[in-house]
Amino acid sequence: MEKQLNKTSLKVNFIFNTFLQILSTIAPLITAPYVSRVLGPDNIGIYSYTLSINSYFVLIAGLGTASYGIIEIAQARDSTYDRSKTFWGIELITVITSVVSLILWFFIVLFYDEYRFIFFIQTFYILAIIFDISWFFLGIEKLTHTVIINSFFKIMGVIFIFLFVKTPNDLSIYILILALSTFLGNTSMWIFLPKYIVKSKVTQKDLLAHCRGTLIYFVPTIAATIYTVVDKTLIGIITKDNIENGCYEQATKIISIIRTISFTSMNTLFSSRMSYLFSKNMKKEIEFNLSFALEFIMTLSFGAFFGLCAVSKCFVPVFFGEGYSRVVIFLILMSLLIPIMGISNTIGYLYYNPSGNRAKSAKILIFGTLINCILNVCLIKLFSGIGAIIASVIAEFIITYLYIKQSDGYISFNQMFKIISKKLISGILMLMTIIVISKYLVYSILSLIIEICLGVIIYYLGLIVLKDTFALGVNKKMFVIIKSKIKK
Repeated sequence: MEKQLNKTSLKVNFIFNTFLQILSTIAPLITAPYVSRVLGPDNIGIYSYTLSINSYFVLIAGLGTASYGIIEIAQARDSTYDRSKTFWGIELITVITSVVSLILWFFIVLFYDEYRFIFFIQTFYILAIIFDISWFFLGIEKLTHTVIINSFFKIMGVIFIFLFVKTPNDLSIYILILALSTFLGNTSMWIFLPKYIVKSKVTQKDLLAHCRGTLIYFVPTIAATIYTVVDKTLIGIITKDNIENGCYEQATKIISIIRTISFTSMNTLFSSRMSYLFSKNMKKEIEFNLSFALEFIMTLSFGAFFGLCAVSKCFVPVFFGEGYSRVVIFLILMSLLIPIMGISNTIGYLYYNPSGNRAKSAKILIFGTLINCILNVCLIKLFSGIGAIIASVIAEFIITYLYIKQSDGYISFNQMFKIISKKLISGILMLMTIIVISKYLVYSILSLIIEICLGVIIYYLGLIVLKDTFALGVNKKMFVIIKSKIKK
């Protein structure tokens, strides 16, 4: 007899996922100021460059099974037999692709004289892909296990960084701690697996079907990697300037953290639920969830965009220390990616992926990726890191435009304008206010806290005054909660 999974509420999953994302955010925020000062921009640049090369092989190992796996498991989660068969088929594909990737990677390790030992350590990132089954738990909407495991190893990673990374010569130790944390975190998740699956025979037909499915998801994954990795590789190859790459790495680190807070966690959480809704053809629920996600994400994204532009001059020297002045201009320019990618990421995760339009999404992403690569080569030669940012902004804008245009009416330009307009005005008001106030402040932790707090208050009040739908909804819920607490 088939045993169905008990349905976990979206609220519970959101709480667990939010906790993990907060921890994922706090961990680099805690270590980055220390590491940036101990290792220096040159070593940070070496780390960035070598990791960018390793990422291509991690990409081959993963093949797109993570995104594909979430969708497939979500659709098969009500049957033990179906989800077990699906799991083992996808996992076997991952093992095969990872072995191929490892073979190719060892050629890099053996024949690349410079940074050979660092490359050897980064092998753990590829090995980690074999054991990464977070996609399975996301598919069945059981996030407790992944949160517990990842939280533990993230905390241990932070502790070990402070204990063992003491001088610029400890770059290899720093990389080893990060790589091992990822590897051990992934392998530990297997402890919880027997509770949800059983042994299942996988046929050649099953493997071919999964292979075709993962390849469709592989293309967007390539595109995502291009945006976050190829620019660092090309900066290293073209400029041969580790400090430029180090400053670029620090800027992308901050943007990545903000992206995680603004929309990555929300979209990852909602993706399995949207897959389920599309499989049941629940159109009203689909439209509601998509609209809510965009409102939520745009509120955070535009706040983060204008906020980061406003506080960068104070933030960079306070957070990273000396030698990172170039990060300021990188952050200001790169922050534009937050709302643009927020839109494309949301539409991709919550419409194109679960609706079965992944092939259409892949074509758009291929086009954007090609533009990004061409622009990167041309603009990095002229403007170094700034050129890479310009290339990413242009390419991502094109992708977002095409995503909206070809969304079959689920998202329109008019709808996006309504969602964005009031957030845009509030963001500009916040930016102008902080710029004026910052003239009377000396760069310090206290000044940074004042700027951030003031920015949040002005942005929120601006949304309320302009009667932004999402902000008013949040305000109403807060009022109800406070009122109930007072009555008690």
